[in-house]
Amino acid sequence: MSFDRPALAAGIVGGGTVSVPLAIAAGVVSNRLLGLVALLAVGAGAAIAARRQRQGAPLAHGLVTTIVLWAVLQMIRFTRLAVTHHALAPQSSLANLLRALVVGLAGALIGGRIAHRGGSLPSSDATSS
Repeated sequence: MSFDRPALAAGIVGGGTVSVPLAIAAGVVSNRLLGLVALLAVGAGAAIAARRQRQGAPLAHGLVTTIVLWAVLQMIRFTRLAVTHHALAPQSSLANLLRALVVGLAGALIGGRIAHRGGSLPSSDATSS
């Protein structure tokens, strides 16, 4: 299976533009609501990738986008934990992955459904063709 790289880039940039700053802010001020909104931004990125892909695989594109964004958010989390000298709990990383996959799958389903109906989602101008 081949992936539509511009669609993946649009989803990663679109979701990352919102989720990364929110994840940083959530870590700095210890605010769970900001973390939840960052997670929802991951789902939005998955929806963008699923909507824009032209390979007939919206779920795959949404899930790849989700995993990439989750990895970026985990690196931010690991950095914050290292700087503050807190221990890393692998079970919380797994829980975060499962949450991200659920939200990403929902986003991919929504994006795929919109694409099937011929609708549109907002996308990143940086990757528009």
